[in-house]
Amino acid sequence: MSDENQKKSAFERRWQGADDERVGARWWQEDARANEGIDRRRLLKGFLIGGGVLAGGALLFTWANRESDTVIENKDSLDVQRAEGWNVGADDRPLAYPGGQRIDVDGNPVDPEAMRRIADELAPRQDRHKPFYVPTLYQVLAQSDAHATKLRTELPAMINPSMEEAFRRGTAFVELFEATSPTDTVPRDVAVLADLPGPEAVAFAAAVAEHFEPVFLFDNWPHPVGVVPSHEVLAATAYFRPVFQRAAEKRPGDAPVVFVVDRRRLAPYSDESAQFDNRYMAKLPTAEAMTQMGVKHVAYVTPSGTEELDDLNEELVALDKASIDVKTVELSDFTPDPESGDRHAYYYGGHPMFVPLFWSSYGWYSPVRTYGPAPSHRMPPGRARGASYRPTPRPTIFSGRTVGAGRGGIGRQKPSGFGRVSVASSRATGRVVGAPYGRSGSFGRGGSYGG
Repeated sequence: MSDENQKKSAFERRWQGADDERVGARWWQEDARANEGIDRRRLLKGFLIGGGVLAGGALLFTWANRESDTVIENKDSLDVQRAEGWNVGADDRPLAYPGGQRIDVDGNPVDPEAMRRIADELAPRQDRHKPFYVPTLYQVLAQSDAHATKLRTELPAMINPSMEEAFRRGTAFVELFEATSPTDTVPRDVAVLADLPGPEAVAFAAAVAEHFEPVFLFDNWPHPVGVVPSHEVLAATAYFRPVFQRAAEKRPGDAPVVFVVDRRRLAPYSDESAQFDNRYMAKLPTAEAMTQMGVKHVAYVTPSGTEELDDLNEELVALDKASIDVKTVELSDFTPDPESGDRHAYYYGGHPMFVPLFWSSYGWYSPVRTYGPAPSHRMPPGRARGASYRPTPRPTIFSGRTVGAGRGGIGRQKPSGFGRVSVASSRATGRVVGAPYGRSGSFGRGGSYGG
């Protein structure tokens, strides 16, 4: 979308006419369809000029009164999508999939019916992990309406260079933990929180899935003009689906957990009417629940940088207060060995000899393998910054939003205006009858955003 088009309000009342291309709201569309073949401009002119002023006035009053039968309401975006379809108000807008293709990682075509069952297929197998699974995003593929059918049918598999890199880095991440056991098993008292851009988070989860049980926390639905491009997560999952299937069969029954969340969930939102606010908060287990799961360490995996996102601040601080050691691991610390010539083999610090340095920095475990002297002269500066991380309370728009002691984020409240959209609803039935409105109150064109 060009800057010029972005400046144009997608919801402004540009015209309230009678043809199908330019309509004001759904109730107007319904009138237009019911009177196809009638030139309503000429009809109205006849009423007014041909002595039908009273009748014309009555007609205008009736049409105008339709608006008084509706009320502008601010509703939860997901609730609106569930009631009206995932692409409400934008069913004519296509979705973009960077790196989309028709075959998955095994070279097989994406199966729409298999993707319809993906929410159940990806559910954790361990009872202790099941309460924290958030299947919301994957559930959109299980809907039976025409819009969901179209989404399933057109869903590609998605793979791109950033996802491939995240997968290789995830493999190197697992090798750090495998090095702490003579049997290549990972410790059972650690939990991983992968907070990465959606497609990369899926790729990372696929890379570690044989050793860590994925628990997905994607709590929204996609939308053609959504702030969060969650449809890319669906396509990334379609690509890696065979990997998750094989890993589930190989993974130990008591494997530790990796929580997987889309880092774009808090994407900047400027309150423009051209965007659909499908943002959401990550829902982590409480510190008490983590303790009951036997978790003593949390590896918070980020692309780079050591500060957690705002919606996780209170959660990670609570873990720290419960004596659960939280440290960040920057995925950018995993790079290829510049001298090996193998661009696909990633290591912490760019060399396998840096495994002992990682664990001496983090202090959780010790490698049991024998390593030669670390080539410290090749270790890039600034590594292992996450080893000194400790969550610190800070004010955010999410502060104080956790109430009670529910599991899996139960009791969390959204900040005002977060993940919500204004719509025109019928006063009588409460149903959405018009395209979503912009937050500014501008009127939305029925059936589409933008234009």
